[in-house]
Amino acid sequence: MTIVVKNSPHLCAKYNSDNMIYLERFRFPTYDDEFNLLTDTEYDSPSIYPFGVLCERGLHSLDFTEITILYGGNGSGKSTALNIISNALDLPRGSAYNRGYEEMLNYYLGLCSYRAGEIEDGMRLRDKATLISSDDIFKYMQDTRNRNEFVKKNTHKAMSEWERLRRDKVRSVNFESGDGVEHLNRIREARRVTRSQYVANKIGIVKNTYSNGETGFMRFIDSIIPDRLYILDEPENSLSCELQIELAKYIELSARYYGCQFIIATHSPFLMAISGAKLYNLDGNPATISKFWELPNMQLYYNLFKKYDREFDAQCQSVNEEQGDSDDCEKVIGNPIPMDEDSKSIDDYLKEGYMTLEDMTQAIEQKFAKRQKDEVMDKIRHNSSFDYE
Repeated sequence: MTIVVKNSPHLCAKYNSDNMIYLERFRFPTYDDEFNLLTDTEYDSPSIYPFGVLCERGLHSLDFTEITILYGGNGSGKSTALNIISNALDLPRGSAYNRGYEEMLNYYLGLCSYRAGEIEDGMRLRDKATLISSDDIFKYMQDTRNRNEFVKKNTHKAMSEWERLRRDKVRSVNFESGDGVEHLNRIREARRVTRSQYVANKIGIVKNTYSNGETGFMRFIDSIIPDRLYILDEPENSLSCELQIELAKYIELSARYYGCQFIIATHSPFLMAISGAKLYNLDGNPATISKFWELPNMQLYYNLFKKYDREFDAQCQSVNEEQGDSDDCEKVIGNPIPMDEDSKSIDDYLKEGYMTLEDMTQAIEQKFAKRQKDEVMDKIRHNSSFDYE
């Protein structure tokens, strides 16, 4: 069922309640497949990676739903599985992954196969899929910092150039030299725009940044648009519990209403607890489909919290008394970051039937902008040292 929405931007022209499956199944080679290839093939690579990783876990195939979770401890093969899938689909990535293993990876990919789902005629699955890894996010954050440093370092030089060009006379331009026309164009540009516009055109502007977790979170939600397959490798890295809850909600709504499919490798209990998600436990041998509360690591969390059950109850009671609320502790635990006082929640917009993914993204961006402004004002009020740049 498709519902036409109001004020729909170019990103999304429909509110779609049909679940989409772009990748239905992926098959990995069996132990015998790998053994036969390695014994019959001459290779120069010092390592046989990714051979011997997934077959040792008994992982021979994955069947995907709208949201599929790959869970496992360090070294269980979660990221390896995503890397193999993304390479089989020929997906670009922002950061390097396991360089030096290309020879063996290509051999391995020759033993893999997959079955695509709903793809428009004439399109490849590659055209409908995106890989986002935590390494990509960290690279984006570092590139942003480096870019900002470049802009700050060269701003004064660009401002001086604008002032000099504004003073230059057109008649002083030497058209006999090779750069005469270029010099004239720079003079005209400097006279046409303000100093700040000239600097922005010349070297760019400083991009707003938040904490690592907030920047990573915003990068994730900015990258998600309707009607695509997303392969996410440990998106919870650097995210607080609050932001993991926000991300889980965003992923669930994107899959439920906006034609997105997700394959996610994660340790996060908040992502594993997404309603309706299919969870593969790669710690099992063979890998099995499990519920998140059946996982040994989740039992460790449970035992820790259970050990301090009385302290949690006392804290909840204290907070509820301060707020004049006698309801259960669930009201003060795990709530998402509050929206602005006068704005609606994401769920409110969805219930009214006209919110798009772009609307959701803008609502969250506004929330972070308000938070940053409040933090600035708080520092000023308390006379804290603060960098106004």
